[in-house]
Amino acid sequence: MSEQGNSPPPQWAADPSGRHRFRYWDGTAWTGHVFDGEVPPATAPGAPPAQPTEYTVEPHDEHLADAGDEHLADAGDEHGALERRGPARSPRSFWTGALVGGLVVAIVAAIAWVTVGGSSSSDTTVATPATTSTTLDLTTTTLTSSSSSVTSTTVAPATTRPPAQVRVEVLNGSGIAGAAGSKATALKAAGYTIAGTGDTTPRQGTVVACKTGFDAEAAALAQAVGSGATTEPFPTPAPTGSTDADCVVIVGK
Repeated sequence: MSEQGNSPPPQWAADPSGRHRFRYWDGTAWTGHVFDGEVPPATAPGAPPAQPTEYTVEPHDEHLADAGDEHLADAGDEHGALERRGPARSPRSFWTGALVGGLVVAIVAAIAWVTVGGSSSSDTTVATPATTSTTLDLTTTTLTSSSSSVTSTTVAPATTRPPAQVRVEVLNGSGIAGAAGSKATALKAAGYTIAGTGDTTPRQGTVVACKTGFDAEAAALAQAVGSGATTEPFPTPAPTGSTDADCVVIVGK
């Protein structure tokens, strides 16, 4: 062993005993700290390592101190070679991992493309709701379903004749003298044409009866008569004097 002033600095070097891969040289003598990994730790055994490192401690062998500077120099060269080889592992591991990761991503993307939208021959069925057309009659409303076409029917609103075009005969069925004349005067003031007045069989309630084709006019006339007047079909046989009348108003009790 050389003098202490010429001793190599503390370092991990090849184990001169050959029992382990590396042994720590503390600057003055070989210690009992050994390491069998491929790359020795970067720190001294007593210092916290940069990364977790497992090494063992053996009882100090006295004969190791006599191994000489030659052994330490050889160990230093081997240690340097291992350090030079160490960084080459990292890029290779990186590119290997990147290649595997890219392959996995490509496989997953291919599966997703086939599962979700890869088939260009898939058929899409769209449910088309049936179209409903409506035919409107004055007395009956009929709903007809059609899936192929739509038929639209426009019904012109019923036209109500103005009061001046409606000829009205007023009959007294209330038993009260002058009731027919009073009602005729009121209807004439409302614009109706009075065809005549007269008496008829007493009855309860005031009614309005119009000939066929005057349904709309009957409703309007009943509203003009007031007093809770209702509408009825034109009586058969027709009342006396109603030949020239379109509607008959019978004033009841």
